[in-house]
Amino acid sequence: MPPKRSKPGDVAVDKRPPGLLDATVQLASSVNAPSGMRIGHISFIHPANGHLCVVGGCDVSSLPKALTLPHEDKSALTMPFLESWNTEEQMWIAQRDEEEEEAQRLHESADKDSVGEGSESAGSSDGQSPVETCATFPSNGLQDLTWPTLAGIALQWKTQHEEPAVKNPPVIQPAGTLMELIERNKRDPKKEKAEDRESAEAPHAASARASAKAPVVLFVGGWKDSKYAHRSKSIDLGTGSVAYIKSLPSSPVMASSCSTATVVKNLVYVFGGNNSAGCTSSMEKADLTTNRWIERGVSTKNETGGSKPHPRSSHVAGLLLERYIVVYGGRQARVNTETSHGKAKKASKVDPRASIVIPSMEFEFCNDVAVYDVENEKWVVTSAVVNNMGPAPRYGHAACVLSPCELFVHGGIGAGGQILSDAWIIQLEEDAHGVALSWVKIRTSDTNEVHTPSRCLHSLAVGKGRRVYVTGGLSPGEDVVDVCMIDVKGLADVVPGQPVGRKGERLPTSAKRTASKLK
Repeated sequence: MPPKRSKPGDVAVDKRPPGLLDATVQLASSVNAPSGMRIGHISFIHPANGHLCVVGGCDVSSLPKALTLPHEDKSALTMPFLESWNTEEQMWIAQRDEEEEEAQRLHESADKDSVGEGSESAGSSDGQSPVETCATFPSNGLQDLTWPTLAGIALQWKTQHEEPAVKNPPVIQPAGTLMELIERNKRDPKKEKAEDRESAEAPHAASARASAKAPVVLFVGGWKDSKYAHRSKSIDLGTGSVAYIKSLPSSPVMASSCSTATVVKNLVYVFGGNNSAGCTSSMEKADLTTNRWIERGVSTKNETGGSKPHPRSSHVAGLLLERYIVVYGGRQARVNTETSHGKAKKASKVDPRASIVIPSMEFEFCNDVAVYDVENEKWVVTSAVVNNMGPAPRYGHAACVLSPCELFVHGGIGAGGQILSDAWIIQLEEDAHGVALSWVKIRTSDTNEVHTPSRCLHSLAVGKGRRVYVTGGLSPGEDVVDVCMIDVKGLADVVPGQPVGRKGERLPTSAKRTASKLK
């Protein structure tokens, strides 16, 4: 089954049926529950201890408050900035033990003035560093961080012994980095002392910890106090330091939300999102070594006088083959009831069993794939339209890079506000003629008691053995508190699909689907 090729600027419709790939799904049986129902977050598997970490976002129960609370009242929110889940013991970790509490008290008088220019402590006014200690976040400090976040979120990985471009010693280091604290949390003190003796006899253990990776979390824009957020920043989970990404005087920062952020080495590429003028289709980037925007609001090479993807927000993006940013889905807000392709059509009715109410609004789906080449700084695929055998249009879905050539996509909000449960893989290949895209549908066996969950505004993380972890989000009538695990087979097991489309849906003539009205 040859993949579909698309030349730059072309709007291509792939008419081939997607391949099929089996997966098994299981729900965790955690011994405890997370601090709340988290949405709008990011997650990852820590390479040193294998723990599942969730960062940012907000608690669903506090969402209405979080949108309107003034700065001084935000400490009332109780969602920790970071929680981790022990994948072996299936236990959530968010609180500090007595040793860490004592270390914190010893460092409460840390001097905030020691922080370098361009960065600030993630702690409160009394020196507390929630990023390092997993304390409740926000906590009287870092008050302009978007909460809840509708920001573009991404992770930058670097070894802990690497020095940042702006040398900025952390305000607090009670007993090591955040990840070390998480790893020690809830452990037997006697066992830990024995392990400390063993490490003294084995110097290579300390060396291994020094080379372990700790990510920097990037927050681009977002929604804050009922307004679009201007500031973008990075939080180093290894040191607890925070750095703002500054704009050039000639190119001021545009407040935005619901964009995607993709890290490529020391650069972060930001695509799409909402701003005061509507949705955008610009690709912007910042240098993470200098924390400066490079092309804020400036068109990329082939955008000048050429074609580019449709403006969109609430889409997904991922880096494949270490070179191509693959963008899929999303939505574009409508300003009237007419489209360039005719009158808007009403979406199908919402499932009466659904318990989630989506605010009434009109918009257009962007059910296509776009590919950006970071080496040549241009779009090589601007609109590869999904046919009626592929995934239904959606926004608010989640994605993760399953392998160097696979972007795993799951869930989202579809027509009529339906919360979707299907999972797909976008496969990208490269040859002498350019890049090629193909779809693979994830299916579960009828004997599998658990199927892929319906979910939106959630997060995916990839573990060993092609296991995808699903955390948080919203779902109609389903328990989203615990972790869901999807074990996906390899591409060698893909079987050809049958040419059967979604019921009652015709092949689109454009990447922009007919407008839908959510009720």
